This record gives sequence, C-alpha cells and structure tokens, in this order.
Amino acid sequence: MTEEQNDARRLAIEALETAREARVLAVAASKEVGDVSAQLRGHITVLHTLRETQLEQGARLDRLERRVDEGFARVDARFEQVVDQMNARFDQLTALIKSIKR
Repeated sequence: MTEEQNDARRLAIEALETAREARVLAVAASKEVGDVSAQLRGHITVLHTLRETQLEQGARLDRLERRVDEGFARVDARFEQVVDQMNARFDQLTALIKSIKR
C-alpha cells in the first residue's frame, strides 16, 4: 500500500469515527430535547392549571366582596335609622327640658 493510500485509509477511518461520535452526540441531543420538551409541556400544564385556579379564586373573591359590600350597606342603613331615632329622642328631651324650664 502506498503512503497516499494509507493517508486515504487513515482519513476514512477518522471520518467514520467522527461520524460515529456525531451520531452519539445527536442521539444525546435528541434525548435532551425530548426531556426539555416534556418538562416544558409539564410547565405549561401547571401554568394552565394555575390560571384556572386564579380565575376561580378571583370569582370567589368577587362574590365575597359583593357580600361584604351588601353587608356594609345594610349596616349603614340601620345606623342611619338609629341616628334618626336618637335625634328624635334628643328633640323630645330638648322639648321636655324647655317645657320644664318655663
């Protein structure tokens, strides 16, 4: 075998080894991409679930806020009635005191 043939043979062997290493790296990269894709799908699922939970909690908070507002409106109305009744009593007491002073 000539030196040129030996060089060609050596280059062919190196090319085969490089190709083999490239295939190993490609398989590993493909597996990693698959793993990352699976993790990404998992994260997306979690985010969708979290969004649904937040929407449900937001709706619940809206309902609770309405109940609180309605409760305060009833308290305010009742408090106004109490104030009106107290003012009427004070007017009666004032009139009574004035009548006693005469």
